[in-house]
Amino acid sequence: MKLKHLIMTAIMLATLIYTHAAQADPLTFVNAPPVVFAGQGTTVLFSITLSNNGPGTVTIRGLAAGGFSLITTPGIPEPGFTINIDPFLANFLFSPVFLPGESRSAPALILTVGPNVPFGTYRGPFMIFYDGALGPLQDVTQDFTVQVVPEPTTMLLFATGLIGVAAKVRQRRRGPGTI
Repeated sequence: MKLKHLIMTAIMLATLIYTHAAQADPLTFVNAPPVVFAGQGTTVLFSITLSNNGPGTVTIRGLAAGGFSLITTPGIPEPGFTINIDPFLANFLFSPVFLPGESRSAPALILTVGPNVPFGTYRGPFMIFYDGALGPLQDVTQDFTVQVVPEPTTMLLFATGLIGVAAKVRQRRRGPGTI
C-alpha cells in the first residue's frame, strides 16, 4: 500500500513540475562581456543576446533603462552618463517576434561617459518588456556594468611626469653640473 502511495505522489509531483515548466516563458537576456571598461569622455557600445527558451512566441515591446550608479552607492544615479537606445530599437523592435528556440545577438545600447565622471565601477539596470505565453507585458531585467578607468594617454602622461621627477631627483643627488 505504501508503494502505491509513493508512486502516486511521484506522478503528481512530476505532473506539477512538468506543467509549471511547460507554462514558463523564459526570455533570457545576456550581455557580454559582463563588465565593460571605459575612460572619461568616451562612448561604449553594449551588445546583448536575447533568447526565447519558452514553448511559445515572444514579442518584444520595449526597453526601460535606468541610470548608472556607483556599486558602493546603489540607487543614486551619476548624472554624467548618457544612454542611447537607438541600436535596440533598430535591431530588436524592427523585428520583435522571437519564435521558440530563437536567439539573436546585436548591439543594443550606446553609453556615453561624461568627461567628469569619477573613476569607479557603475551599474545600471535595463528591463526588456515583452508579451509571451504567460500574458502581456512581462519583463526581464539585466544589469550592465561599466568601470570608468583612466585612459591610456592619461596614464602615459602620468608615467612621463613621474620619470621626469625621478630624473630631476637623481640629478640633484649627484650634484650640480652632472647628468
